[in-house]
Amino acid sequence: MASNSTWANSPEKYAVVTGASRGIGKAIANELWNNGYSLILISRSLPELEKVKEEFQPKAQQHVHLFDVDITNDQSVDQVFRKINRQKIEIKVLINNAGYFAVGSTELSTNDLRHLIDTNLIGAHNMIRYVLPSMKYQKSGYIINIGSIAGNNAIAGVGGYSASKYALRGLNDSLFKELSAYGIKVTCISPSVTETSMVEDLPGFKNGEKIQTLDIAKTVVFLLSLEKSAMIKDIEIYNTKMVSFAVHEQALPVEPQ
Repeated sequence: MASNSTWANSPEKYAVVTGASRGIGKAIANELWNNGYSLILISRSLPELEKVKEEFQPKAQQHVHLFDVDITNDQSVDQVFRKINRQKIEIKVLINNAGYFAVGSTELSTNDLRHLIDTNLIGAHNMIRYVLPSMKYQKSGYIINIGSIAGNNAIAGVGGYSASKYALRGLNDSLFKELSAYGIKVTCISPSVTETSMVEDLPGFKNGEKIQTLDIAKTVVFLLSLEKSAMIKDIEIYNTKMVSFAVHEQALPVEPQ
């Protein structure tokens, strides 16, 4: 685990984004930066995070801090937040974006299923546990979980992935109710097939037919723009081709591996 920058001493709006080195996480990081947030970006690859940071236009009152962390490892996450807490950084927003996709249901090995659940549920749970004390103290904050349409409506052929995202949605919905008393908002954004490297080889979808990562990033910014009294539990984002699959209750056009 490493961080490559010094901490700011002045109070700022800080957002944490996991899986920030590419795809949806990278797009969200860019939009948050452009909307005045300082960032704590987390990924397994520090070099990839460095590339993301290089694309940001420097701003005097905003800062970026990078950590290469396995969020499924509780001890690694603990070390990151010990450093954050020592510097009295107040985290306003957590984006649980890090995720893993695999095709298969019963065809999946136990290890593959465990990896799905570790990444898509346990990692998010670890991050939430460590941001909550600060958010509860502030009596404000926003936790946004990046789920999946497959976690709201089961899709044949991706049972393991669907199960992991259903679990994340269950955690999201419970926390939506639990944390409102603390002034903390919780929302799950559930996109269908999105143009990322994770599903770039998924047959049946051309890149132009997939959701653009920028649209998900704009959805995050929209949520953060709402008044304190407005709470949204979940948002589903479909592409047009996925709607036709849903209407006809078809499986994703994938072959089990």
